[in-house]
Amino acid sequence: MSHPTTATNTTTTSAKRSPCTTTTGDGGDHHHFSPPPMKKAKSQAVACSLDPNPNKNGFDPTTNIDLADDPSSVIEDPNSSDAVSPGFTHNLSRKKAAAPQPAKKLVIKLVKAKPTLPTNFEENTWATLKSAIRSIFLKQPDPCDLEKLYQAVNDLCLHKMGGSLYRRIEKECEAHIAAALKSLVGQSEDLVVFLSLVEKCWQDFCDQMLMIRGIALYLDRTYVKQAPNVRSLWDMGLQLFRKHLSLASEVEYKTVFGLLQMIESERNAKGDVSNIVNGHNTYNQSRFYARQ
Repeated sequence: MSHPTTATNTTTTSAKRSPCTTTTGDGGDHHHFSPPPMKKAKSQAVACSLDPNPNKNGFDPTTNIDLADDPSSVIEDPNSSDAVSPGFTHNLSRKKAAAPQPAKKLVIKLVKAKPTLPTNFEENTWATLKSAIRSIFLKQPDPCDLEKLYQAVNDLCLHKMGGSLYRRIEKECEAHIAAALKSLVGQSEDLVVFLSLVEKCWQDFCDQMLMIRGIALYLDRTYVKQAPNVRSLWDMGLQLFRKHLSLASEVEYKTVFGLLQMIESERNAKGDVSNIVNGHNTYNQSRFYARQ
């Protein structure tokens, strides 16, 4: 009994293995295996690229090849100029990675000589300030501007001359305060009139010291605060006024006695002297009794 199924399978297998079969005269079958069309196209392209004669073997280079239908048939030429070597790519990446260095600036430093003070700077500056202080105590106009006087004090303090300036101002103020109190010696025996003169002298002294303190304000804020046991210009003036009032015994006695008489008269309602007693009474000033 024959098996047709087996014969059919054998024939099918033979057909798969040999897609192209030819019969020769001797009755034998010869099987020819032709490469797939895709590989054939690649082999032809390689042969064309390597052959200097493009028309050999019947290959026409002008023939259009549709790459869209068979993208795999495209072969990259390793000798093409578009191919970039790995070394070149590495150098290019190094150039891009390295940030450009900023150009260094050439700095030329000029050695400046230390500025020096003019000759007799301290003496000339003090002469200007002394003239202004004298004009203040004598109630005379001073030709120098107040701003220039303030700047003169600043210059002396900045050049470490604050201590010398303070002592000179103290000495100049003491001379004028002593002269003002001595001028009260031998004045009117009338206690009311005499106290009016003392009150005027005190008021003038306060106004004058305030003006001097305004000019030498920088001295008060720098040297006086830094130096120990140094009074401010205002307290220094009060101490000088108290000192020379006690030295003028006549003035001191008449002042104290006159104030006591005025207070008693006010209590007995014999007169109104509250303006003198309570207004600018020297002995009612708490800072007047500041300790030395």
